[in-house]
Amino acid sequence: MIILDGGVGCVLYAGSSNCTRRGLGLGGPTNWEAGFIYRLTPKHRRQLEPLLAFAGPATEVLPDQPPKTEMPTGEEEPAVPWFLSEVTAVGTEVTVSFREGVPIPGDLIVLMEVPSGVGDSIYWVLYRHAPQSELARKIVKELAACPRCDRDLVDLPAEESTGPIVPRVFVEVRWEGKHSMFPVRFDDKATLPLLLVGRKPTEGELIDYFLFGREPRDDGGDGVDPGDGVPGWKPDGPIDTRRILAYFIRRFVQAIPGIEAELQQASYSQTALDAALRGPTSPQELAERAFASLSRPSMPDEPEKTPTAIGFQLTEILAALLRSQAKLEDETLRACFTPVIGRCRELIGQLDEAHPELCDGPFRAYRDRFVGSMP
Repeated sequence: MIILDGGVGCVLYAGSSNCTRRGLGLGGPTNWEAGFIYRLTPKHRRQLEPLLAFAGPATEVLPDQPPKTEMPTGEEEPAVPWFLSEVTAVGTEVTVSFREGVPIPGDLIVLMEVPSGVGDSIYWVLYRHAPQSELARKIVKELAACPRCDRDLVDLPAEESTGPIVPRVFVEVRWEGKHSMFPVRFDDKATLPLLLVGRKPTEGELIDYFLFGREPRDDGGDGVDPGDGVPGWKPDGPIDTRRILAYFIRRFVQAIPGIEAELQQASYSQTALDAALRGPTSPQELAERAFASLSRPSMPDEPEKTPTAIGFQLTEILAALLRSQAKLEDETLRACFTPVIGRCRELIGQLDEAHPELCDGPFRAYRDRFVGSMP
Protein backbone atom coordinates (compact mmCIF):
# COMPACT_ATOMS: atom_id res chain seq x y z
CA MET A 1 0.00 0.00 0.00
CA ILE A 2 1.30 3.46 -0.93
CA ILE A 3 -0.24 6.70 0.38
CA LEU A 4 0.58 10.09 -1.14
CA ASP A 5 -0.64 12.70 1.31
CA GLY A 6 -0.23 16.46 0.94
CA GLY A 7 -1.86 19.84 1.15
CA VAL A 8 -3.80 19.43 -2.09
CA GLY A 9 -5.22 15.98 -1.41
CA CYS A 10 -4.58 12.33 -0.61
CA VAL A 11 -4.21 9.33 -2.93
CA LEU A 12 -4.08 5.69 -1.85
CA TYR A 13 -2.66 2.88 -3.99
CA ALA A 14 -3.21 -0.78 -3.05
CA GLY A 15 -1.87 -3.59 -5.22
CA SER A 16 1.13 -5.67 -6.21
CA SER A 17 3.53 -2.84 -7.15
CA ASN A 18 6.57 -2.41 -4.98
CA CYS A 19 7.90 1.11 -4.51
CA THR A 20 10.52 0.67 -7.24
CA ARG A 21 11.09 2.09 -10.68
CA ARG A 22 9.99 -1.15 -12.35
CA GLY A 23 7.03 -1.59 -10.02
CA LEU A 24 5.71 1.95 -10.50
CA GLY A 25 6.57 2.22 -14.21
CA LEU A 26 8.89 5.23 -13.85
CA GLY A 27 10.73 4.69 -17.11
CA GLY A 28 12.66 1.87 -18.69
CA PRO A 29 11.59 -1.79 -18.39
CA THR A 30 8.53 -2.16 -16.17
CA ASN A 31 6.62 -4.98 -14.54
CA TRP A 32 3.05 -6.04 -15.08
CA GLU A 33 1.25 -5.17 -11.84
CA ALA A 34 -2.33 -5.21 -10.57
CA GLY A 35 -3.76 -2.59 -8.24
CA PHE A 36 -6.26 0.17 -7.50
CA ILE A 37 -5.78 3.92 -7.04
CA TYR A 38 -8.23 5.83 -4.84
CA ARG A 39 -8.52 9.61 -4.53
CA LEU A 40 -9.56 10.05 -0.92
CA THR A 41 -11.91 12.65 0.47
CA PRO A 42 -11.13 14.31 3.83
CA LYS A 43 -13.59 11.87 5.43
CA HIS A 44 -11.84 8.86 3.90
CA ARG A 45 -8.46 10.31 4.86
CA ARG A 46 -9.50 10.28 8.52
CA GLN A 47 -10.33 6.59 8.20
CA LEU A 48 -6.66 5.92 7.46
CA GLU A 49 -5.53 7.12 10.88
CA PRO A 50 -5.87 3.66 12.53
CA LEU A 51 -3.92 2.11 9.66
CA LEU A 52 -1.12 4.65 9.93
CA ALA A 53 -1.02 4.19 13.71
CA PHE A 54 -0.66 0.45 13.20
CA ALA A 55 2.28 1.02 10.81
CA GLY A 56 4.14 3.03 13.47
CA PRO A 57 5.81 6.43 13.41
CA ALA A 58 6.70 7.86 10.03
CA THR A 59 10.31 7.77 8.80
CA GLU A 60 11.53 10.53 6.51
CA VAL A 61 13.48 9.32 3.47
CA LEU A 62 16.00 11.83 2.10
CA PRO A 63 17.86 11.50 -1.22
CA ASP A 64 21.32 11.96 0.30
CA GLN A 65 20.89 9.78 3.39
CA PRO A 66 20.20 6.07 3.72
CA PRO A 67 16.98 5.36 5.61
CA LYS A 68 17.24 4.10 9.15
CA THR A 69 17.01 0.36 9.35
CA GLU A 70 16.71 -2.16 12.13
CA MET A 71 18.17 -5.62 12.02
CA PRO A 72 15.32 -8.15 12.29
CA THR A 73 15.46 -10.40 15.28
CA GLY A 74 15.75 -14.04 14.34
CA GLU A 75 13.39 -16.58 15.81
CA GLU A 76 15.05 -19.27 17.84
CA GLU A 77 14.93 -22.62 16.11
CA PRO A 78 12.82 -25.14 18.02
CA ALA A 79 14.77 -27.86 19.76
CA VAL A 80 14.73 -31.19 17.92
CA PRO A 81 15.50 -34.44 19.77
CA TRP A 82 17.71 -35.89 17.01
CA PHE A 83 18.74 -38.76 19.29
CA LEU A 84 15.20 -40.24 19.26
CA SER A 85 14.35 -42.66 16.49
CA GLU A 86 10.69 -43.31 17.33
CA VAL A 87 8.24 -43.77 20.17
CA THR A 88 5.63 -46.47 19.64
CA ALA A 89 2.64 -47.68 21.63
CA VAL A 90 0.90 -51.04 21.53
CA GLY A 91 -1.95 -51.20 23.99
CA THR A 92 -0.50 -49.80 27.24
CA GLU A 93 3.11 -50.68 26.38
CA VAL A 94 5.29 -47.80 25.16
CA THR A 95 8.68 -48.27 23.50
CA VAL A 96 11.27 -45.48 23.24
CA SER A 97 13.92 -46.16 20.57
CA PHE A 98 17.14 -44.18 20.10
CA ARG A 99 19.12 -43.59 16.92
CA GLU A 100 22.16 -45.77 16.44
CA GLY A 101 25.43 -43.91 16.75
CA VAL A 102 23.84 -40.75 18.22
CA PRO A 103 24.86 -39.93 21.83
CA ILE A 104 22.06 -39.88 24.39
CA PRO A 105 22.12 -36.72 26.55
CA GLY A 106 23.18 -37.42 30.10
CA ASP A 107 20.23 -35.54 31.61
CA LEU A 108 17.55 -36.85 29.23
CA ILE A 109 14.02 -37.31 30.55
CA VAL A 110 11.11 -38.62 28.47
CA LEU A 111 7.64 -38.09 29.94
CA MET A 112 4.09 -38.94 28.89
CA GLU A 113 1.24 -37.03 30.49
CA VAL A 114 -1.29 -39.13 32.37
CA PRO A 115 -4.82 -38.34 31.05
CA SER A 116 -6.59 -36.48 33.81
CA GLY A 117 -9.44 -34.02 33.82
CA VAL A 118 -8.65 -32.43 37.19
CA GLY A 119 -5.73 -31.25 39.27
CA ASP A 120 -2.12 -30.62 38.31
CA SER A 121 -0.40 -32.48 35.50
CA ILE A 122 0.97 -35.93 36.29
CA TYR A 123 3.46 -37.74 34.04
CA TRP A 124 4.63 -41.26 33.44
CA VAL A 125 8.43 -41.35 33.45
CA LEU A 126 9.31 -43.36 30.35
CA TYR A 127 13.02 -42.64 30.51
CA ARG A 128 15.30 -40.94 33.03
CA HIS A 129 18.99 -41.45 32.47
CA ALA A 130 20.95 -42.52 35.52
CA PRO A 131 24.78 -42.14 35.37
CA GLN A 132 25.38 -45.66 36.63
CA SER A 133 22.93 -47.32 34.24
CA GLU A 134 23.85 -48.92 30.94
CA LEU A 135 22.77 -46.96 27.87
CA ALA A 136 20.14 -49.10 26.15
CA ARG A 137 19.06 -48.14 22.62
CA LYS A 138 15.48 -49.26 23.26
CA ILE A 139 13.39 -48.78 26.39
CA VAL A 140 10.07 -50.64 26.90
CA LYS A 141 7.68 -49.42 29.59
CA GLU A 142 4.34 -50.84 30.72
CA LEU A 143 2.32 -47.80 31.76
CA ALA A 144 0.53 -49.65 34.55
CA ALA A 145 3.89 -50.19 36.31
CA CYS A 146 5.59 -47.00 35.14
CA PRO A 147 6.89 -44.54 37.78
CA ARG A 148 5.16 -41.18 37.90
CA CYS A 149 6.16 -37.60 38.68
CA ASP A 150 4.73 -34.10 38.65
CA ARG A 151 5.66 -31.21 36.33
CA ASP A 152 8.70 -30.41 38.48
CA LEU A 153 9.93 -34.03 38.22
CA VAL A 154 9.14 -34.79 41.85
CA ASP A 155 8.44 -38.52 42.19
CA LEU A 156 4.88 -39.45 43.11
CA PRO A 157 3.78 -42.58 44.99
CA ALA A 158 2.33 -45.38 42.93
CA GLU A 159 -1.43 -45.82 43.06
CA GLU A 160 -3.87 -48.25 41.60
CA SER A 161 -5.62 -47.03 38.49
CA THR A 162 -9.39 -46.68 38.67
CA GLY A 163 -9.94 -46.36 34.94
CA PRO A 164 -8.50 -47.40 31.58
CA ILE A 165 -4.82 -46.60 31.00
CA VAL A 166 -4.56 -44.58 27.80
CA PRO A 167 -1.29 -43.51 26.14
CA ARG A 168 -1.10 -39.99 24.77
CA VAL A 169 -0.28 -39.05 21.18
CA PHE A 170 2.88 -37.15 22.21
CA VAL A 171 5.70 -37.53 24.71
CA GLU A 172 7.52 -34.63 26.34
CA VAL A 173 11.31 -34.67 25.95
CA ARG A 174 13.59 -32.62 28.23
CA TRP A 175 17.37 -32.41 27.87
CA GLU A 176 20.16 -29.85 28.38
CA GLY A 177 17.66 -27.13 29.25
CA LYS A 178 15.65 -27.82 26.07
CA HIS A 179 12.09 -28.97 25.67
CA SER A 180 10.28 -30.66 22.79
CA MET A 181 7.17 -32.68 22.01
CA PHE A 182 7.70 -35.91 20.04
CA PRO A 183 4.85 -37.83 18.35
CA VAL A 184 3.90 -41.37 19.33
CA ARG A 185 3.22 -43.96 16.64
CA PHE A 186 0.41 -46.38 17.44
CA ASP A 187 0.80 -49.86 15.98
CA ASP A 188 -2.59 -50.91 17.36
CA LYS A 189 -4.67 -48.23 15.65
CA ALA A 190 -8.05 -49.81 16.25
CA THR A 191 -7.97 -50.11 20.02
CA LEU A 192 -6.57 -46.79 21.25
CA PRO A 193 -9.53 -44.58 20.29
CA LEU A 194 -11.87 -47.20 21.78
CA LEU A 195 -10.22 -46.64 25.15
CA LEU A 196 -10.43 -42.89 24.74
CA VAL A 197 -14.13 -42.62 23.98
CA GLY A 198 -15.52 -45.96 25.13
CA ARG A 199 -17.16 -46.72 21.78
CA LYS A 200 -16.33 -47.55 18.19
CA PRO A 201 -14.84 -44.39 16.61
CA THR A 202 -15.94 -43.18 13.21
CA GLU A 203 -13.48 -43.11 10.34
CA GLY A 204 -13.46 -39.32 10.50
CA GLU A 205 -12.45 -39.41 14.17
CA LEU A 206 -9.62 -41.80 13.38
CA ILE A 207 -8.38 -39.41 10.69
CA ASP A 208 -8.49 -36.50 13.12
CA TYR A 209 -6.79 -38.50 15.87
CA PHE A 210 -3.96 -40.17 13.99
CA LEU A 211 -3.14 -37.46 11.45
CA PHE A 212 -4.24 -34.24 13.14
CA GLY A 213 -3.59 -35.05 16.82
CA ARG A 214 -7.18 -34.24 17.80
CA GLU A 215 -8.55 -36.65 20.38
CA PRO A 216 -12.16 -37.83 19.85
CA ARG A 217 -14.38 -35.85 22.17
CA ASP A 218 -17.34 -34.33 20.33
CA ASP A 219 -20.57 -36.15 19.46
CA GLY A 220 -19.89 -38.81 22.08
CA GLY A 221 -22.92 -40.85 21.06
CA ASP A 222 -23.91 -41.70 24.64
CA GLY A 223 -24.88 -38.28 25.94
CA VAL A 224 -21.56 -37.99 27.81
CA ASP A 225 -20.25 -34.50 28.59
CA PRO A 226 -16.81 -34.26 26.91
CA GLY A 227 -15.65 -31.72 29.50
CA ASP A 228 -14.46 -28.11 29.41
CA GLY A 229 -18.06 -26.98 29.70
CA VAL A 230 -18.87 -28.17 26.17
CA PRO A 231 -22.16 -30.11 26.07
CA GLY A 232 -21.98 -33.51 24.45
CA TRP A 233 -24.35 -35.08 21.93
CA LYS A 234 -27.79 -35.75 23.36
CA PRO A 235 -30.07 -38.64 22.27
CA ASP A 236 -32.94 -36.23 21.59
CA GLY A 237 -30.83 -33.91 19.38
CA PRO A 238 -32.56 -32.75 16.18
CA ILE A 239 -29.95 -34.22 13.80
CA ASP A 240 -27.43 -37.00 14.21
CA THR A 241 -24.78 -36.13 11.62
CA ARG A 242 -22.60 -39.21 12.09
CA ARG A 243 -24.08 -41.05 9.12
CA ILE A 244 -24.33 -38.02 6.84
CA LEU A 245 -21.64 -38.26 4.19
CA ALA A 246 -21.26 -34.48 3.79
CA TYR A 247 -20.22 -34.12 7.43
CA PHE A 248 -17.80 -37.02 7.10
CA ILE A 249 -16.18 -35.36 4.07
CA ARG A 250 -15.94 -32.05 5.94
CA ARG A 251 -14.07 -33.73 8.79
CA PHE A 252 -11.74 -35.31 6.27
CA VAL A 253 -11.01 -31.94 4.66
CA GLN A 254 -10.20 -30.50 8.08
CA ALA A 255 -7.55 -33.21 8.49
CA ILE A 256 -5.67 -32.31 5.28
CA PRO A 257 -3.69 -29.40 6.83
CA GLY A 258 -2.63 -31.80 9.58
CA ILE A 259 -1.25 -34.22 6.99
CA GLU A 260 0.85 -31.49 5.38
CA ALA A 261 2.01 -30.16 8.75
CA GLU A 262 3.17 -33.64 9.82
CA LEU A 263 5.13 -34.06 6.58
CA GLN A 264 6.74 -30.64 6.92
CA GLN A 265 7.67 -31.36 10.53
CA ALA A 266 9.31 -34.65 9.51
CA SER A 267 11.27 -33.15 6.59
CA TYR A 268 14.48 -32.79 8.59
CA SER A 269 15.75 -36.26 7.63
CA GLN A 270 15.04 -39.05 5.16
CA THR A 271 14.30 -41.55 7.93
CA ALA A 272 11.75 -39.33 9.63
CA LEU A 273 10.10 -38.40 6.34
CA ASP A 274 9.83 -42.05 5.24
CA ALA A 275 8.13 -42.88 8.54
CA ALA A 276 5.72 -39.96 8.16
CA LEU A 277 4.90 -40.92 4.56
CA ARG A 278 4.53 -44.68 4.90
CA GLY A 279 4.12 -45.53 8.59
CA PRO A 280 0.96 -46.84 10.28
CA THR A 281 -0.47 -43.31 10.67
CA SER A 282 0.75 -41.96 7.33
CA PRO A 283 -0.94 -40.58 4.20
CA GLN A 284 -0.26 -43.88 2.42
CA GLU A 285 -1.97 -45.84 5.20
CA LEU A 286 -4.87 -43.39 5.11
CA ALA A 287 -5.20 -43.85 1.34
CA GLU A 288 -5.14 -47.64 1.70
CA ARG A 289 -7.83 -47.51 4.39
CA ALA A 290 -9.98 -45.15 2.34
CA PHE A 291 -9.76 -47.40 -0.71
CA ALA A 292 -10.52 -50.53 1.34
CA SER A 293 -13.53 -48.90 3.01
CA LEU A 294 -15.47 -49.01 -0.26
CA SER A 295 -15.49 -52.81 -0.24
CA ARG A 296 -16.57 -53.34 3.37
CA PRO A 297 -19.89 -52.62 5.09
CA SER A 298 -20.15 -49.34 6.95
CA MET A 299 -19.99 -49.42 10.73
CA PRO A 300 -23.15 -48.47 12.68
CA ASP A 301 -21.93 -44.87 13.16
CA GLU A 302 -20.35 -44.42 9.71
CA PRO A 303 -21.97 -43.01 6.55
CA GLU A 304 -22.37 -45.22 3.49
CA LYS A 305 -19.33 -44.61 1.28
CA THR A 306 -19.69 -43.88 -2.43
CA PRO A 307 -17.08 -44.23 -5.19
CA THR A 308 -17.11 -40.45 -5.63
CA ALA A 309 -16.42 -39.89 -1.91
CA ILE A 310 -13.51 -42.34 -1.96
CA GLY A 311 -12.20 -40.77 -5.16
CA PHE A 312 -12.37 -37.39 -3.46
CA GLN A 313 -10.39 -38.67 -0.48
CA LEU A 314 -7.68 -40.23 -2.65
CA THR A 315 -7.43 -37.08 -4.77
CA GLU A 316 -7.07 -34.80 -1.76
CA ILE A 317 -4.41 -37.06 -0.21
CA LEU A 318 -2.49 -37.08 -3.50
CA ALA A 319 -2.81 -33.31 -3.84
CA ALA A 320 -1.47 -32.85 -0.29
CA LEU A 321 1.51 -35.07 -1.14
CA LEU A 322 2.24 -33.11 -4.31
CA ARG A 323 2.07 -29.78 -2.46
CA SER A 324 4.35 -31.05 0.30
CA GLN A 325 6.86 -32.44 -2.20
CA ALA A 326 6.95 -29.15 -4.11
CA LYS A 327 8.00 -27.26 -0.97
CA LEU A 328 11.23 -29.27 -0.61
CA GLU A 329 14.46 -28.31 -2.36
CA ASP A 330 16.47 -31.35 -1.29
CA GLU A 331 16.18 -33.90 -4.10
CA THR A 332 16.87 -36.78 -1.68
CA LEU A 333 13.89 -35.80 0.44
CA ARG A 334 11.72 -35.16 -2.62
CA ALA A 335 12.46 -38.70 -3.81
CA CYS A 336 10.87 -40.08 -0.62
CA PHE A 337 7.50 -38.96 -1.97
CA THR A 338 7.80 -40.81 -5.29
CA PRO A 339 6.65 -44.32 -4.22
CA VAL A 340 3.82 -42.94 -2.06
CA ILE A 341 2.56 -40.66 -4.86
CA GLY A 342 2.81 -43.60 -7.24
CA ARG A 343 0.75 -45.81 -4.90
CA CYS A 344 -1.96 -43.16 -4.59
CA ARG A 345 -2.17 -42.85 -8.37
CA GLU A 346 -2.36 -46.64 -8.59
CA LEU A 347 -5.29 -46.72 -6.15
CA ILE A 348 -7.07 -44.00 -8.15
CA GLY A 349 -6.49 -46.05 -11.31
CA GLN A 350 -8.01 -49.14 -9.69
CA LEU A 351 -10.98 -47.06 -8.57
CA ASP A 352 -11.46 -45.82 -12.14
CA GLU A 353 -11.42 -49.39 -13.47
CA ALA A 354 -14.06 -50.50 -10.98
CA HIS A 355 -16.19 -47.37 -11.41
CA PRO A 356 -15.85 -45.95 -14.96
CA GLU A 357 -18.32 -43.17 -14.18
CA LEU A 358 -15.51 -41.37 -12.37
CA CYS A 359 -13.49 -41.05 -15.58
CA ASP A 360 -15.72 -38.39 -17.12
CA GLY A 361 -17.73 -35.37 -16.10
CA PRO A 362 -17.20 -32.88 -13.25
CA PHE A 363 -15.28 -35.29 -11.01
CA ARG A 364 -12.70 -35.96 -13.72
CA ALA A 365 -12.32 -32.23 -14.30
CA TYR A 366 -11.85 -31.62 -10.58
CA ARG A 367 -9.26 -34.39 -10.27
CA ASP A 368 -7.28 -33.28 -13.32
CA ARG A 369 -7.26 -29.74 -11.99
CA PHE A 370 -5.63 -30.67 -8.67
CA VAL A 371 -3.42 -33.70 -9.42
CA GLY A 372 -3.07 -33.68 -13.21
CA SER A 373 -4.48 -36.10 -15.74
CA MET A 374 -4.27 -39.80 -14.98
CA PRO A 375 -2.68 -42.20 -17.47
